[in-house]
Amino acid sequence: MMTAPLKAVDGDADLPALMTRLAQDARDAARVLALTPTPRKDQALAAMAAALRAATNEILAANAEDVAEARAGGASPAFVDRLALTPARIEAMAAGIPVACSRVTALPEVTADAAILFDPRVPTQICAAILQLSCDEASRERLIVDGRARASRFADGDEMAREYWHVFEEAMAGLAPRRPGVTG
Repeated sequence: MMTAPLKAVDGDADLPALMTRLAQDARDAARVLALTPTPRKDQALAAMAAALRAATNEILAANAEDVAEARAGGASPAFVDRLALTPARIEAMAAGIPVACSRVTALPEVTADAAILFDPRVPTQICAAILQLSCDEASRERLIVDGRARASRFADGDEMAREYWHVFEEAMAGLAPRRPGVTG
């Protein structure tokens, strides 16, 4: 049985230091993920989804304890609603994971509007992205839907090849060779 008390930040904690540490951990994890081959990342995501689905009953039981503890502690109804899990919410977690990623690389091209973008050199932006994913359910849901739609565009290899070909043609049109002495 999963039993874990709700976690809160100690009132005496150095919140800026804690958030900076979280941002550094996220940056370190991003480096590892950047070097991880896509098939391995896909395999890990599929395993996470399978684990969530397999443990749904156990997760719901543990969550019921957390919800009861939150209510007993005087948590607001809005907080309790965000804390409470249902089978549908667990399935949503298994089916889609919202994305936050660097805006400094080519990732914005890949993700389009299906991710929260941040500058990886600015810890407060990383923290803001993490907090948005953690606290803003509407944003998470939009990102999951947009992410699935974006991923479906890349599921068809022929379509992806056509899109890349179009980009290459546009780039080459701008690089037409110029003959010496000819202006145009």
